[in-house]
Amino acid sequence: MAGAQQQAQEKPAHLEPSELGTKEYWDNLYVNEISNHAHDPDDKGTVWFDDSDAEAKMIAFLNALDPDAETSDHSDDDDCNQQQRQPGNGSLPRLHQSTTTFLDLGTGNGSLLFGLRDAGWRGKMLGVDYSAKSVEFARQIARSRREEDGEDTQQGGDDVEFREYDILNGRPETLLPSTLPSRASSEPIPQQQQQQDGAVGEGEEGWDVILDKGTFDAISLYSSSSSSSSQQDDNNTTTATTTSTRRPNEGYKAAVLPLVREGGLFLITSCNWTEDELARWFEGDFDSQQQEAERQSQQWRFSKVGRVDYPSFSFGGVKGQTISTLCFMKVRG
Repeated sequence: MAGAQQQAQEKPAHLEPSELGTKEYWDNLYVNEISNHAHDPDDKGTVWFDDSDAEAKMIAFLNALDPDAETSDHSDDDDCNQQQRQPGNGSLPRLHQSTTTFLDLGTGNGSLLFGLRDAGWRGKMLGVDYSAKSVEFARQIARSRREEDGEDTQQGGDDVEFREYDILNGRPETLLPSTLPSRASSEPIPQQQQQQDGAVGEGEEGWDVILDKGTFDAISLYSSSSSSSSQQDDNNTTTATTTSTRRPNEGYKAAVLPLVREGGLFLITSCNWTEDELARWFEGDFDSQQQEAERQSQQWRFSKVGRVDYPSFSFGGVKGQTISTLCFMKVRG
């Protein structure tokens, strides 16, 4: 048993770095998508994991948590309702379409939040991204949606809000629903206010639901962990040495935890990590010293409470999915 527990806590092997993990890549992508949308308002940009219908399945999962939602009886929600009745998932909270608040990390073009609005969710919604061009693009789409609906483009009403924010280097208290104005400022949070200096106080109220559709994937593809230095050997030959430190994605859980209210949900979708690996990343205690300090100071942790089914495949006798969506709850202990 001890061996099995130790194996369950082992950190998954890191992914090979890729340009998809760099801010430059995403800035350039959204510059192009802004231009495309300006020429064709129907072009809303890339919807990540669209081939797996991930966005619709995530929304269906959330719809199933509000029994009063108009969409809760739709057949698309049947699998999600069934998953809630599985052993161990009985602690999923009831959500309310009229009041549940959402924070979307790495929002991109805001597609997931717009999808929730279209599905009837009316609570406060904020999408954040470290790419200023992403935020500009999402706001541009929000304006075009208001124009299509015949609304005042200068008044947001119950519209989705967007803000520039670096999840790994920001101060979580600046993103709490209670600290935001009725309409988020168009100005990015000053860099000097984005230096992480501790956890949110226990009395602060976080978001009901935190969303991640591919953001942890992108962060996992970035490596700032290697620094090269030169040294001379006994033959006066200069050789390069590499010093390895922690990868940026190892600090992601600690950055997300303070943003969720107690009993709130973290719904994450990944194409790079299996369900088992996601569970180890967000339930494990092997991570950084910062995460360990957070755990000891407030005793917060994530507990897996749900999942979304996707079509599976078999290869070499192993059955798997091309995409994974898990739901975690923030709990004490």
